[in-house]
This record gives sequence, structure tokens and C-alpha cells, in this order.
Amino acid sequence: MKKDTSGIILNAIRHKKIIYLIAVALVVFGLVGLFRMNRDEFPTFDIKQGLVAAVYPGATAEQVRQQVAGPLEELLFSFSEVERSSLKSYSRDGICYMYVDLTTPASKKDEVWSKIKLKLSTAKLTLPTGVAAIVVLDDFSETSALLIALDSPDKGSLEMKHYAEDLCTRLRTIPELAKATVIGAKEQEIAVTADLDRLASYGMNPASLMLSYTSATLNSFGGTFKPDYANSPIHIDNPVTSEQELEDYIVHVGPDGNFLRLRDVATVQRRYADNDKAVSYNGHTAVIVNVSMRQDNNIVDFGEDVDKVLAEFSSTLPDSVHISRITDQPKVVRTSILGFVGTCSSRCWW
Repeated sequence: MKKDTSGIILNAIRHKKIIYLIAVALVVFGLVGLFRMNRDEFPTFDIKQGLVAAVYPGATAEQVRQQVAGPLEELLFSFSEVERSSLKSYSRDGICYMYVDLTTPASKKDEVWSKIKLKLSTAKLTLPTGVAAIVVLDDFSETSALLIALDSPDKGSLEMKHYAEDLCTRLRTIPELAKATVIGAKEQEIAVTADLDRLASYGMNPASLMLSYTSATLNSFGGTFKPDYANSPIHIDNPVTSEQELEDYIVHVGPDGNFLRLRDVATVQRRYADNDKAVSYNGHTAVIVNVSMRQDNNIVDFGEDVDKVLAEFSSTLPDSVHISRITDQPKVVRTSILGFVGTCSSRCWW
């Protein structure tokens, strides 16, 4: 039997004002929900896979495989949460890296990776002393919300870095902020360039010079402080604070008691470190601030909070420092929503 729907249709026609009211209420609720719901350009997703890399300068690929990659693989296999069949290891001269996948749910990946990092930091003590670092990268799902460029025609990289760090500090007052990092800032370093001919004339080589300095800059044990209520060790620090202090450092004492200082066999200068990540914008010295938002938040509202911080920060900058937005997800999402609403409205109207 077919159900008779004529009564429903007749009632809808007879009481069309109620139908109009329901339709208007649904449209209003839809618009309110559209503008109040969380919005983001990219969906939230978690990647369980991570990368483990070890740096072993000067070692061949075979040495890296036997002395570093092998022990690290055995350590990773000791975790039941690691998918053994999908682990891939690659060894090159001076470096090895492994792609690691987890069997646990994505919601527990942070806990597992914390355990792996802790175990790897302990295992580094058992590896050859030449292993410089073990790095774990496990967060690939984070996306950038804004890329903000600070450039100036007359400011140096160090000054621009200070401005960028000040901006990051101000941005961290936003509760929805996940991370604000500086990209492209040059770091200063004190460079020592040894004169091999002078070293040879004193019967020294670069290795002995490095060993002499390294042993002298270690925190030396100076004794203990033993009153009736405590027993505390005393350490003597030897920090280098200036080029002059480094130049005056004694690297060798001859049989006749004459001192050989570092400035006698090397040139000491403060300079910017070589940085392939250095950036320029509009042909000027620049740094980039990468801003990302916490998951499950409204990126349009987040963009408005960033706008307020940038407006306040801009008032404190010199006239020669300019702020530009390279990428702006809040603006893209806002424009997309307005375009969607406008298109729907025009279709409904016509």
C-alpha cells in the first residue's frame, strides 16, 4: 500500500506561514553555525611515522652502518610499538637515517615517541665518541598559518633577529598559538683561523691546538665545600666572552718558560656564521616568522588576534623596518567562506 501524503502537503499549503518560519529559522541557524564553527584551510590529521637520524662526521658508509645504524635498529626493535616490517634504514658517509612507523593509535604517538627519544639519548653514550648527534623528527602534521617577513634596507641581520624574537614573544600571548619560530636569522660566531706554518715552527699541529683548547674549556673540579650542614662540589667555569680573551689564551709553554698565545699562531675574528637558510625580501635583509595555530581552533578568529598583535608591534618599529605577509591562511579562509555564502545567496535569490 502506498502511504497517502496528500494530507501533509495540504497542511503545508494551508499553513505556509509556519513553513516559511521553519525555513527562515533553518537558514539563520545554518548561517550562525557557519560563522561560529571552527575553520581551517587544512584538515587535522596525525602522522605516526617519524625519522631518526644520526650524524657521524668522518665515518664511511660501512662504518656508519656497523657502528651506528645497527645498534640503533636493535634499540628500535626493542619497542613493541615499532612496526618492524616497515622500518627502513639508510647509511651514507657521515650520516644514517631510519624511517620508523608505529603500530599504536595516533592518539598515543606522542607518548611513544617520548619513550623512544629518552632511550635514544641514553643509547648515544654507548655509541662511538665521534657521533655528533641523534635527531628524532616526529611531527610532520603541523602546518603554517602565517609567514610574516620583516625586512629593512639599513638594518643588519642581528638587529632583524631581535625584532623577530620580540614579535614571537608578543605572539605567544595568543592562547590559540601553537608555535612562533624565526627563520633565516644569521648567528654570530668567533672564528679562529690557524696559520699552519706558524704552528709547524712551534712543533704544533691543528689537532694539538684543538685538544689544548678543549681541555682548558671543560668545567674543572675545584674541590668541595664542607660545612656541618652540606657537602657541595665546586666547579670552575672558563667561559670565553670576547675575541680579546680568546686571543690571549695560552696554547703552549716552552721549556724556557715563554708563553705562546693563540694570537701568535692564529687569527681571531667575530663574524656571521655561514647560513644557507639566510633570506632576503624585496632585495633587503630579512627574517621570516613562521606562525602556526593549535589544532581544532578557528583560524579566522586566530588571524584577527594576530592582526591586533601586529598592529601594536608595528607602532614600536623604526620607519625603515617593514612587515609583510608572505602567506595568510586566515585571509584565504575568510575569503573562501564569504565567497561560498555569496554564491549560495545569489543562487537562492535567483
